[in-house]
Amino acid sequence: MDREKKSSTPDYKEMCRRFLADSEDFSEEKLEAAGITKRFENMDIAECRDNIIEYIDYIKRERI
Repeated sequence: MDREKKSSTPDYKEMCRRFLADSEDFSEEKLEAAGITKRFENMDIAECRDNIIEYIDYIKRERI
């Protein structure tokens, strides 16, 4: 939303369309069907990156 507010021609209709499409594409049912169980919260990019790296390292250790 911030990006749209900063735009000289904000397109809120398109923003809502993308949100609704993402909500459907990434529904709990579809994530579960794809076997996705781990989630990462991107509130702080450095912390999120570190959590992803830690998870990848954990998966690698488990497969050995």
